Amino acid sequence: MEFSYKKIIIDSWELMKSKFSILILTTLFYFAVFFPINHFQGTLPPLTAAHILFSLAAFLFIKGLDLGYLFICLNIINKKQANFNQIFAQFYLLFSYILATIICLLITLLFALPGIIF
Repeated sequence: MEFSYKKIIIDSWELMKSKFSILILTTLFYFAVFFPINHFQGTLPPLTAAHILFSLAAFLFIKGLDLGYLFICLNIINKKQANFNQIFAQFYLLFSYILATIICLLITLLFALPGIIF
């Protein structure tokens, strides 16, 4: 089996060109939401209750959008229906995502701890 960059690029473009507008739209929407949130977060005084609550809410909202964006990309790759509304359809996975992240972090720390201590 030969590995060809040219074939990968051509196949990827053929897959994406029919859904290119949805990718551009969701990417622009993501940045249009992310940058103002990030800017507003920087204007709040640090380590206040408002800053902590806003940061937590912004983190959860952005992670929900990340999951939706990932879902759209996977649908495109798997040649399924992809539309803009799907960016909001994955918020129900937030709890599972955060729980899996915490478990992964704890396992990583468990295996790294002997190297840190000794």
